Amino acid sequence: MTNINPISIKYCGFRTIEDAKFAATLPIQAIGFILVPNRKRTVSLEQVAEILPHIPKHIQTVGVFQNPSLVEVSEAIAIGLTMIQLHGQESPSFCQQIKQRWDIPIIKVFPESKIEEISFFKSYIDIILLDHAAGGAGVPIDWSRIPSAKAIADQNSVSLWIAGGLNETNIADLYHNYEIDGIDLSSGIEIDGQKNNQKMIEIIERMDRHGKVRK
Repeated sequence: MTNINPISIKYCGFRTIEDAKFAATLPIQAIGFILVPNRKRTVSLEQVAEILPHIPKHIQTVGVFQNPSLVEVSEAIAIGLTMIQLHGQESPSFCQQIKQRWDIPIIKVFPESKIEEISFFKSYIDIILLDHAAGGAGVPIDWSRIPSAKAIADQNSVSLWIAGGLNETNIADLYHNYEIDGIDLSSGIEIDGQKNNQKMIEIIERMDRHGKVRK
């Protein structure tokens, strides 16, 4: 099925003010920062705090965590991040605690092999992000699982975003053939591990030709 609606775009893995400022000039909905220790795109809260003043308020700023403590989530929210992304084995009750304390939008990552668990989280998350278990590695998911994930997302009134190995060469196939609500790119907007302005632009241009850019 072709997705007839515009798609939300999240660019992720930013480490510098310059790169984030450029991304913020594009019609994207979210910019993400990796707060998981010892990843190649990991940044500190201090680095994020320096970048945030350069991001317009209409763009969501996302702290990406893996099995964080509530204290770590609290510290991220305190510096001004506006969304939380959970990429680990966080429980429904943990998501519930975040919602109850801060009422902040939550993206919960599910590998394609775990989509049956989505219904347990439905009251506490806003976006399902279907990604490879090794998120950020540029590894594609099994796209054949997208329709099942979309059906579960719709049943539970949450959005479905897709990540994993997306780039300018395959993005059109994704939104032409699958009904999704958003995409998340990190390695797909890089060259040699560095954010690349032209790649960020090219993704937007390819989507805009088919009316997929949410403005």
